[in-house]
Amino acid sequence: MKKLRAFYSGCAVLMLVACSQSDSDQLDALLNQRSVALQEKNIVQYQALISDDYHFLGRSKQDVVEEMQGLFQTFDAIQMTTYNRYIHLKDGAYAECQQSYTLKVKADDQWRNLTRSEQLQLQKKEGVWKIVSGL
Repeated sequence: MKKLRAFYSGCAVLMLVACSQSDSDQLDALLNQRSVALQEKNIVQYQALISDDYHFLGRSKQDVVEEMQGLFQTFDAIQMTTYNRYIHLKDGAYAECQQSYTLKVKADDQWRNLTRSEQLQLQKKEGVWKIVSGL
């Protein structure tokens, strides 16, 4: 009986780890897709990563998307490199990501660099992670 109980406990732990890893993988993929959307200047892909419930410093999803459209039109090319990423799963539906990034933009045949850190809040609804705050 003890062996059976230990087996089931072990299975439960493995399932929890698998779920967490799956969420971590999904969150990494979402954040990487954001970088790709910026580099490809793909506003449809970019806005798909942001929750309709987005709110940060008085800005809505629409505000963020309009701002990004302006950047896409202003710059000839955009490159985003992220590093020092740390994802903290708060529970099954909320996560926080802290990361640093270097944003390179090209205008008038000149590249400009900007290095920053950010803290993003993410939420999982109906099995899909989206950014809800921090952009």
